[in-house]
Amino acid sequence: MSDPEELALVRACVRGEEEAWERFYARYQRLVARVAEEALRGWGQRDAASLAQDAAADVFAHLLEDERRALAGFGGRSSLATWLRVVTRRRTGRLLRARSRREADELPAEGVAAEQLSPSDVATVSERDALVREQVARLAPRDRLALQLFYEGGRSYREVAEALDLPPENVGTLLARARARLSRLLGDSGLEE
Repeated sequence: MSDPEELALVRACVRGEEEAWERFYARYQRLVARVAEEALRGWGQRDAASLAQDAAADVFAHLLEDERRALAGFGGRSSLATWLRVVTRRRTGRLLRARSRREADELPAEGVAAEQLSPSDVATVSERDALVREQVARLAPRDRLALQLFYEGGRSYREVAEALDLPPENVGTLLARARARLSRLLGDSGLEE
């Protein structure tokens, strides 16, 4: 059974209270990322740590979609952490299957591109990707989620707006501000965007 504090937090999130969502995200982000990484490792993914961040973003986006329908589905019959573990494993499996389908479709083009990269090029790209991910993690949860939904998740402005409970016309501004914040972080870390 869930405790009353968990239920109150979920209900506040379902009502769209920004502060509640920030608390929810801060409290459960590590759990969701850890469960996603464990699931990916269990399914034999070598790049489980980096994919886990994408999976975690997908889980949180899923919880916010359709006026928080999935989050509203939490009934308190188990602890919130247990419920999130189940949701995370399911969403991670879906993400992995979708990724595998995309990679299968793109295999010939990627094979040619990979042959043209030198080992030092691959290392440079990997280092840059790691630094960008590190700086994205420092963004405010709403900015981070907006960027992940749009750029990594391939979601449209309308879908981002629905996930974040915003008018669609505000998504462009939110993304621009989030990109500017990320650019400043990257500049501070010595990497220009």
